[in-house]
Amino acid sequence: ERKTKSKKNKRNYQERERDKDAKKSREVNQTHIRFATLHWIRNGEEKKRLQRDKKLQNKAGKRNMKRKERGKERKIKEKVKQKRKEKKKKEQKKGRKEEKKEGRKEGRKKGRKEERKE
Repeated sequence: ERKTKSKKNKRNYQERERDKDAKKSREVNQTHIRFATLHWIRNGEEKKRLQRDKKLQNKAGKRNMKRKERGKERKIKEKVKQKRKEKKKKEQKKGRKEEKKEGRKEGRKKGRKEERKE
């Protein structure tokens, strides 16, 4: 009787332990699965977000590039305008100098003519 009882107890104990282990492993598996699915979902969302950000960055980059190009064009136009202005000023200055010279020459001629007459 005693032997059988102890065997029974032993068997029961082993079964209980096995059940505990099985339950634990099931729980662990469940948590793993839960975390894995969460991770997977999170990764998917992250991926989408990153793609969206990348798209927006590209758009912003294109916008910035266009802005830069417009700025460069504007600078070039301003430089050309400035050079034109400077050229015009030089031409005017040259013209004035020549007019002065001509005036002097004429004045001299007049003066000489007057001297000869006297």
